[in-house]
Amino acid sequence: MPFMYPNTEGRRLGPYNKWDDVFECLFALSALREDGNFLPANQITQMFAKMKYFIQSTILYEAMRHNEGSHYE
Repeated sequence: MPFMYPNTEGRRLGPYNKWDDVFECLFALSALREDGNFLPANQITQMFAKMKYFIQSTILYEAMRHNEGSHYE
């Protein structure tokens, strides 16, 4: 199973809830200030850039891992 495969087990049935998504919670907690408010959008773009490179690296890792396996089984 791929490393970044969507996790559907353990989720509640019904409409999508962003608080059930790990990345949504990560972004929200990263942007939360000590006073209980969230950072403005222009102050969290660096986090999104880092996440973009993390996702690209993960895709590359999964492709290389998949490529090492036997293609003829």
